[in-house]
Amino acid sequence: MIILSQTTNILFYSVNEGYFDKHNEAACDTSMSYPWQRITKDTFSLNCNLSLSAKDSKDEDIFIEYKSRSVIVVKFEDEEKDALQALDILEGLRVSMLSFIENNSLSYYSKLLAPQYDVPAEIVEDNRIRMKANIAQIKNATAFEDQSDDEKRMHLRIQKMINNTVVKTVINKIEEKG
Repeated sequence: MIILSQTTNILFYSVNEGYFDKHNEAACDTSMSYPWQRITKDTFSLNCNLSLSAKDSKDEDIFIEYKSRSVIVVKFEDEEKDALQALDILEGLRVSMLSFIENNSLSYYSKLLAPQYDVPAEIVEDNRIRMKANIAQIKNATAFEDQSDDEKRMHLRIQKMINNTVVKTVINKIEEKG
């Protein structure tokens, strides 16, 4: 896969600095959707939408909220290698989001333990297979610019439903000793 361009924009970011004055535990939800679009005969775009919200487990008070969108325009070469490269790009975007949040909010809360988790191997393999199938499907699709408005809306809606991933973790407040 040849990357022709890549842009990432943070659409929304907020931190409630007074959260830990009122709460001890938070639930953290992250989601990622990544629909593909055929732009021209040879170019395709991967539109990655990322979001994270850390909120109180009981009353849903949000203390960190983040939303971003990345658009990567590519030319495909080999479906197997392209699928792995696309997944690496998505993982890089996820890690970048977590790093941004840690450096711009969590670092101010020494009592907060940030979530650390690894994606299980079977999910990684399922994602590889799904990404390869998505690439094969999009290579045979009508260019986005040639689709009717209804086809464009339906295509985006279906891709978002198919490729939406939600991960939930729990963040606990750590008591200071001494």
